[in-house]
Parts: sequence; structure tokens; C-alpha cells
Amino acid sequence: MRAATIAALLTLYLGSPANAADEYRFDFGPADSPVAEGYDGVDASAAYSSDRGYGWCDGVPRNCTAPPPRPRRTYWWHADPIHFFHEITNEFRCDGIESEKPFSFKVDLPKGKYRVAATVGHLTEPRYGIDIYANGNLVNKKVDARLWLFRGLLHKASGYYKRVRFTVDVGDEGLVLDFKGDDTEFQRLMQIEKAKGPDERPQSRFKGAPLGPEMAPFQDIGGPFSKISVMGLEVYPAKELPLRMNPDTLQLDAGNELAGDRAVEQAVVAFNSGQYPKAEAGLLAIADPLVRGIGLLALAGRPDYENEIENTEAAVAALRKATASDGADGNVRELLETAEIFLSGLNVFRYRGVPPNNGPVSTWRAAAEFDQFQPGDLVYWKAQIQQARFLIMLDAHQWCWCSVEGKNKLRDVEKVFPDNRYVQFYLHDKLAASADWVSEDYLARAKDAPEWAAGLYAGYNLLADISEWWAVNKQQADGSIGGGWGDDVELVGFFGFIARVSEGASPPSIECVRKLMKGVYASGQIDEVGGFFYGAADTEHSAEWTGKTLPMMLSVDYGNPLWVERALQSAKLMKEIWMGVNAHGHLHWRSNFLGASGIGAKATQLDSSINWRAANPAAAVLRFTNNPAIKEMVLKHAEALYEDAMRTDKGKPKGIIPGEVDYETDEIGGRNVPTWYDPGDIPAKGNYGFAKFHGYRTQIMYLAFQLSGDEKFLEPIRLEAEYALEHGGDLTAKIHRLKPGSPEWVAIVLRRSPELWEQVQYERSRKQGNDIRKTDREAIVENTIPCIEPIRTNMPYVTTEALATDRVGVPNSLAILNLLMGWTPTDPVPHLTYRHVGRDFAAAVLGADPTSLTAMAYVFGFDGEKTKKMGFVPWKLGLGADYTAVWGQDGDGDDQMDEEEGRMDFTLAQRGQSVDLDLRTGRTYIIKITQTKPSPFAPVLADLAVGEEDVEYHSDWKLLFVTVHNIGAAAAGEYEVVVTESESGQRLRAVGNSLDAPLDLAPKRTRFGFRFEPSQIEHRFDVVVRSLSEQAELTGTNNSVSVTLNFDQ
Repeated sequence: MRAATIAALLTLYLGSPANAADEYRFDFGPADSPVAEGYDGVDASAAYSSDRGYGWCDGVPRNCTAPPPRPRRTYWWHADPIHFFHEITNEFRCDGIESEKPFSFKVDLPKGKYRVAATVGHLTEPRYGIDIYANGNLVNKKVDARLWLFRGLLHKASGYYKRVRFTVDVGDEGLVLDFKGDDTEFQRLMQIEKAKGPDERPQSRFKGAPLGPEMAPFQDIGGPFSKISVMGLEVYPAKELPLRMNPDTLQLDAGNELAGDRAVEQAVVAFNSGQYPKAEAGLLAIADPLVRGIGLLALAGRPDYENEIENTEAAVAALRKATASDGADGNVRELLETAEIFLSGLNVFRYRGVPPNNGPVSTWRAAAEFDQFQPGDLVYWKAQIQQARFLIMLDAHQWCWCSVEGKNKLRDVEKVFPDNRYVQFYLHDKLAASADWVSEDYLARAKDAPEWAAGLYAGYNLLADISEWWAVNKQQADGSIGGGWGDDVELVGFFGFIARVSEGASPPSIECVRKLMKGVYASGQIDEVGGFFYGAADTEHSAEWTGKTLPMMLSVDYGNPLWVERALQSAKLMKEIWMGVNAHGHLHWRSNFLGASGIGAKATQLDSSINWRAANPAAAVLRFTNNPAIKEMVLKHAEALYEDAMRTDKGKPKGIIPGEVDYETDEIGGRNVPTWYDPGDIPAKGNYGFAKFHGYRTQIMYLAFQLSGDEKFLEPIRLEAEYALEHGGDLTAKIHRLKPGSPEWVAIVLRRSPELWEQVQYERSRKQGNDIRKTDREAIVENTIPCIEPIRTNMPYVTTEALATDRVGVPNSLAILNLLMGWTPTDPVPHLTYRHVGRDFAAAVLGADPTSLTAMAYVFGFDGEKTKKMGFVPWKLGLGADYTAVWGQDGDGDDQMDEEEGRMDFTLAQRGQSVDLDLRTGRTYIIKITQTKPSPFAPVLADLAVGEEDVEYHSDWKLLFVTVHNIGAAAAGEYEVVVTESESGQRLRAVGNSLDAPLDLAPKRTRFGFRFEPSQIEHRFDVVVRSLSEQAELTGTNNSVSVTLNFDQ
């Protein structure tokens, strides 16, 4: 049945056509299925007849529907097909017709030129390789309709729709559309992909490593043909619109009544001369909605103008008005549909990280929307650029198919728009000047400083800029930063340690970290009672939530009882659920699938290297407090691993710590598996095996040595280092090219062991009184200056062009932080942090051990200051000991003090204590701190603490509550709590007799209530907790807090 006759509705722009042509709108699908408004329903039985004027004329398709897919559990970066189903389904797309064999559809039409819009695809199954013919001529080849589901790595797709539009000249025979399936092109491309060797695979932007052999194909070649599915069809007379692109300039139809309109002509001239802001203003002022809408949509599609969201929104509004006034004209409706889909893609991407949206999944959806456009569309080139960006973002390492496909699209763009900034950036590593791609030239700012200081200053400031960009531009109200909580927790440590370097250097970074961590615990993914990820899942992922965040928080928000007690929960889980002593008397992990309330099934009952990630928070508490219960667990587990390392079962070399040990049987490698290095077919196998996370094993051994002083724990480290050096050869070789279990393969896994053994030797020598340096100014220059420009030019990769928050990598960022703070491969606690200088400094830890340290510092005087105070905060020197700090200038650049300029004796009473020196700006200083008298302290101390969360008001009882914690490892004696209302000076006081230490791994706290009547909406309270017995504590940074409470409610 004909939908509408538009002879009376043809636009005034063309006048009356020679032939009064008809428009058809068909919605294919079962007879009892819903029909979209304005369409005629056509089912598979509607054979062509001249009376009907349309129908199936060759082939026998069948009706089909697209019911909602069954929901399934997926990872954050792997979309559930139902995720967008309800957003994209409607009465038109919910059904259709399909067949494995070709079929044809005929429409009787008067002679003339027509536009045809065929919508192909199926919403729950991908479709590939559909060819469309019009009156025997191929008009579109190999049409694919699919929505990718997986972030970058694999070809996994669900169904989607694809709009295919073309113009056709119709003669006496009417219009016959043939739909055919073609698999030949896909098979040809697949053979090419299969033949590619490792060196032809995409190269990782981060590691230079080729794609693994299991991840072919290496570019988007579509998929095998299965079925032809068509949802519907529109046919309408083609007409020239009053404003059009021809080919790269905007032209107003000379016969149009607006041709003499000066405002319109000025807008067109401005557009064609590249004066886009002026063109935008002119187009927005045009009264005619159709001309205004066309012009704004053309402007939105310009690759060299980036105000597309606002212009597309304005274009949609104008074209909706034009469509309403222009009746059923398909050409205007086609423009509106183009604008709406383009705006949909822009907004899906724009809000990709706003909860509850899923960043990677939304980006795939946006890419699918931009895949709807064809050459000739006003937004085609802008859509190609945006889709290319999205595909590259989805493959952050740039080692998989979608980044290759993205770059292929940009190569097509380059042929027409060679200067486009995304073309230049992604294809040629050239950074164009733009408002969102600005990075400060800190090297130029520090041009008068010595090279070592300029390099560290520039490196640290660029890292801080990146951190603050995320805090300002990406963080949402709930604390998330756009990658999903499971990935956001992998980036938060970067922000935290950037801010940790220098107190006050980056307030936005600190606030971002605290807000994100509160959001993580409020997300519903962490069992707050258990203190860990709810469900028992593979440890590589379940432990990220706490293992990658809490150790950082213990360092960044030092002494805050909130984080210490949350980290303590991990130790409690280790003791009560996760670990156990097996029949052989060894303390091992019971499973490599861990949860807050249980462990995985029998197939997962292995002690695996990655399990230490779950123990990281407990280890952080141990380093903070020396808690004996945690210490005992670490030493017992290290004893078991030491014995496992010394065994040679299944051909394992002596001294090498195995990646897996079966919990019940103590079998190396896993139960009933033939090798010591491959655990066999176990759940989430990709996260396990000797080649995965081996560094955690050596961390345990070194920590056990530090705790006990027993050198037997160093023996596996020494033997692994010797094995790596003996068999390693080229330690940069690609591991996937070596035979698993071979000496060369094992040596690659152990490639970090020699570095760790060197650290052991270094610390031994330092303890013997030798001032051996870990670095010097030459090494500082080598690790900073060459990476400054790459950081600046790659800034988009880690800001605007970053999607996956677990894949944001900044060149040499760890090296810069290591130089500044003196990290070691085995211990994330810094040797030094700084105060009073913000970002305007450079400093490096040249050498350090538990009794002494040597640092180099330089303070900038950009505001003309002659001297500045700089604080040096040592975190690993022994508490309670006496020290002497000596400092002086190094004028000749030999990393030695020319002469002593100052000396200070002090006692390091608490963690967080600063050694403050007045230094001349623009000078290099050497600072040496040396222990002169050992500590009289016991090995464990109490630590009374109060945090912001510990002050609250109960309005019913008119009570102000303050909770006091002991987060140390010794009981606290008598203490007082003093609360002062800051405005009135009202003072409240209470005394506590004692507070036990959490030796049973359960928090120890007491709550005090103070009667208080609020007199205004807000009151600020200063709370101080102090020992009345002059008992030594770990730190004083957590003995006071200021909190403002709102009493309006």
C-alpha cells in the first residue's frame, strides 16, 4: 500500500516536477509485528503484484524478529549485548526479513531519479557480506552490520543496524533491489591475515611487542557471510537541496529565493574561506530552518572546525522544524536522520564516563553510530575521524586490530585533509597547537638551571599536569574517572604518588584520590564488612580494588586510620579465609580466586604469584606498624616458598620460586600437571603460570629478609639472578618466540632478578658505612631529558585520547618518581618526600639505607626569592634514633659537597617529621643525613589516631561523637581527647585509660560523646588526641583533625 503521495508537498525550492512521483516507506517483518509510524508493514508473504505495486519478486525470504538477548555477566570492557539493545530497538528495527539465499524486492515507480534508503542488519546477530543491487547495478558491496563488544583485543560482535543510501535512475521497469550474500572478499582477506608473520603484526605503542599469535586477525576484515537481513526500505524522489556541498565548498542554489539574501551569502562566503566562527554566527542568524540546518550540519562535519556538538544540536533543531513544515519529503528527513545519528554518536561518546555509562562499551556504540555515514554525507569526514579516534582509544597499546583499522581510516582522511590534527598526531606523531593539547615547556622555564635539575623539574611538573587534567576534566560526582571502577583503581595510584612527592604541590590530585577512593567503597563492588571485592574472582582482577589502592592511600594519606583499618581487613582475610597450613606444614594460599567471604572452587586451589596483590594492603600495614601478627604470616609463607624454591620437582631448577603450588598436595606447578611452569587448564589461565607476576614472589622473599635478617631468604634471589645471567643472552627477546620451560624462556621471566640482587648488594654495602650512590646527575639526565619531549608530544594519549584508565602510561614516569623519592624494586615506601617548595624544585635521592641517606636538591626562585625553605621528610630512617644533617653546595657538578654550609642535629621522633633547611635558590645542594645514635624505642609502637570521618553529631541526643583509634602495634596508655569549637573557644575534654593494639587484626577504637548544643548552622571543631604518659608513637600527623559540621538538617 502506498504510504503517501508527495506531489502536492514538493518543496518550493524546486517548484513542481515534470512527473508527480511517489514515496514509499516499508517496515519489513511478521504480519503481527508492530509497524513503525508512517510506514507500511510488509511481511515475507507479500509477493510482487502489479495491483499492489511492490513486493518480493525473486527468492523466498522469511520473517524474523530480534528478541532481547539473554543478559550475561561480562567484564567492564566487554559489553553485554543487551547493554544497548533497548536503546536501539524500536518498532522499525525490532524485526525484518532474512534468508541465506538471495532475494529481490520490486517497487513500481514513474520514471525519475530516486533516493533509496535500505536498513540492513539484525539487532542480536551480526551480519556480514551483504551486497545490494539496484536494477542490476551493484550499489553497495560487502555491507556489515555489527556492534563490537570487546575492548580492542578480539573480534567479538553483536547485532546492529546499517543505513545504506544511494541514488538510482528509474526507467519503465520500475525499481528492483537485489540482496545477495558474498563471502569471497572476507575469505580473501582472511587468507592474507593468516599469512602474516609476527613482524607484520601491529606494534605496541608501549612495549614494542608484537601482538600475540592467538589474537588474529590484525585489522577489521569483517566476518563470514551467514544471512541477509533487511529491516526496511524507503524510496523517495531525489531532489537538489537549496544549500549543498559541491564538492568541498558550500553553494546556495542560484534559483533559490534566498540567493540574494546578503546574510546568507556572507555566511556561505565565510564558510568557504575557512572563517568558521564567522560562518557559524551567520548561519545561526538565518531564518529559513532548512537552509540554517543544512549549513550548520555542514559546519559540524568540517574536519578543521571542532564545535560539532553545538552545531549539530542547532542543526537538529532547525531540521526538525523544516521537516515539520515540509511534510513527508524524504530528502529533508534523510538530512534530519543523519544529523540525529551524528549527534547520538557524539553524545554517547561525550557521556561515556558518566555513571552509569560504561566507557569502553559506550565508545563501541559511538563507533557504530559513526559507521552509518557514507561518502557524500555532510558529516562523513568528521565521522571518519571520530570513528578512527574511538578505534585507536579502544586499543590503548595499539597492538590489535582496531587501532590498525583506525589508522587506515585516518590515511583515507589524509588524502583529503592532510593537515588535520588527528591525522598528524596519530599517523606522524606531530602535535598541533590546540586548546586541549597544550603542554607547558618546563625545560624552557628552567633554562638557567643545571641539566639534571631542569630535567627532573620538567618531568615532575608534566606528570603533575597530567594528574590534574584527570582531576579537573574527567572526575565525576561519584569519584569515578570514566574507565569503570575496576580500571579506575589502576590509575589512581599515579595521581596519589604524584601528589605524594611534594606536600601541597598538587591539591587537585590529592582531592581526586580521596574522592575516587570514597567512590570505590561506595560503588557496591567492595564488601565493606569483609574489606574486599564481593565475589570470589581471579585474583588479578578481584585484588585490584584494594591491592592497587590501599597501599597508596597509606602513603598518601599517611596515618589516616580509615585506610589503615581497611588495609588491616586484608590481613584478617588472609588469616581467617584465604591462607592455611596444609598437611605438609606449609602456610600457603588456599586458592587463586579470592573474595570477601570465600575462595574459588577446587580447580582454583593453587598458591599463585598474583595472590600477593591481595596481600599488598596487609604488607603496607606491616611496613607502617610492624604488626607482629602480619609479620608472622609473611615469614611462615616465605618459609614455605623458600622450601619450594629449593626443590627440583618436575625439572625445576634449584632456587627458582615456582609460580604455582597446589594447596593440598604441595605439588609444584599444580596438581597432576606435567610441568613446574604451566598450571594446565585452570580457570582464568591467562593470569597464572610461572611467566605471570613472578616479581611478587621475590618481593615476599626480600620482605622476609628485612623482617628477620635471615639471609636464607636472599638465596632464591641470588640463584634466580645467576640463572638469568647465565641463560638469558638477550633479555629483551620476545618471550612468545621462545619454548616455554626452556632455560632461555625461564631467564626472560627472571630478567628483573639481577637488578634485585644488585639492590641487595647495594644495601649491604651501605650498611657497612660505604656512601655508595644509586644514581648521579648523569643518570638523572639520561632518565629525564630524553623523555620530556615524548611526554609532551604524547600528552593526548594520556588525556583527551585516553579511554581505558588501566592503560594510561607515561614514558619514564616511574623512573622520575623513583629519582625524586628513592623507591626500590621491592618496597613502595619512599625514602624522601618534600615540603614547602610546591612544584618549584628538583631533588633526587642519591643513596639511602635505614641509617643514612644522601640527596641532591635545587630550589627555583622564579619570583626573585634569594632563599627558600625546603623540607626533607625521611620515611625509612630508623625511628627514635639521633641523626646529623649536613648540607652544602655542589658548584663544580661532581655530586659532592664543596664545603659544609650548615649542620643540624635532631632526633627522628615520629614518621612525617621534616628536616627544614633554608637553601639559596638557583644552587645545587648535597644533603647528607647520618645516624649518630641508635633508637631506644621498642620494635613496635602505639599510634593514637583520629580522622575526619571520626567526628559526627547525633541530633537526637545532642551529642558530638569522636572516635579514637590505635592503629599501632603496641597498646596505648592513658590519653586525652580535647575538642575545641573554633569560634566560641568552647572546650570539651575526655580521658581514655588505654587502648589495645590490633594484634588480632581487628580494629581497636573507642568512641567518646560530648554534650553540645549548636548555636548556628555550621560549627568547626578542632580535635586533638594526645598521650598523657609521654608514650612514643609512630607519627603525630594523625593526632589532630579539624572538621566543619552542618547542623541545618
